Amino acid sequence: MERNTYLKTNIKATAKQIYKAWLSTQGHTKMTGGSSDKGGDKFTAWGGYTAGENLVLEP
Repeated sequence: MERNTYLKTNIKATAKQIYKAWLSTQGHTKMTGGSSDKGGDKFTAWGGYTAGENLVLEP
């Protein structure tokens, strides 16, 4: 069963800063506990609660 989840929040940062933090190994690990910084990388976050794969990274 596929489910979609949507989350909206305000973050005091530019889109570029968020993109860089989310997809940098250090930033992503700090936010989620997982890491992924290249296209094709699989990742987990929040102790395996969520998982995915980066197909293509475009800033």
